[in-house]
Amino acid sequence: MVYDLQNSLKELGIEAEENGYFGEKTKEALIEFQTIAQQRTREHDGEKIGVEITYRGNTNGEFDEPTRREFELWRENRYRKPLEGMSEETKKEIVNYVKEIWKDNKYDQSVRHDCSGFCSYLKFGVKDRWNTATVGNFLKPTTYNPNVHQFVVWSRTRDDNPTGHMGIAYSGNLTHFQNWYNPSERSRVTREPLTKVIDRYSSRGGSDPVYYDTGDLYNWIEIRVKE
Repeated sequence: MVYDLQNSLKELGIEAEENGYFGEKTKEALIEFQTIAQQRTREHDGEKIGVEITYRGNTNGEFDEPTRREFELWRENRYRKPLEGMSEETKKEIVNYVKEIWKDNKYDQSVRHDCSGFCSYLKFGVKDRWNTATVGNFLKPTTYNPNVHQFVVWSRTRDDNPTGHMGIAYSGNLTHFQNWYNPSERSRVTREPLTKVIDRYSSRGGSDPVYYDTGDLYNWIEIRVKE
């Protein structure tokens, strides 16, 4: 039998979205396939076996024409589709990882961690030990590197709340940088146009983020999406 691409991926729990675009894990699998996998023709009872893709991008067989057209269409459109952030599953993994990193309160200098399970790498820069932390997801590409998603952690010490509070901030269409003392205190929310934050982040050039310079941001996280 000949597998089409979606059915092959569906066996791995990876499905295309209803609009025909692929999700993040599917993109990663296809990119891995495109760059490192070798295609081989395999026959079973005189019938060609279609492409079989694992998460690491290994494959046996070859693309049938419908699959090849689907893949080419995806490859063309992947550069045009607006970035909409990562899946809920990926967000949870990142959130849990962040909690683990800061749980022991020991990181007081810039460190780097490889989180190849859900991104190419995750880089932390810690200016001060955390008391209150909120993770915000920059769902739009930065001006200096369109393939970078910014997850920012900021903290502030409050005399009236010495124990701090962790909250996770996500938005499906984030156009403003959102900051607050405590996520439950909506009246304290401050907003700033995202373009100003991006300009501030890219002011030093290159791919290194700079600190949010109001004094509120103590910690930052940079996540590079696999290409």
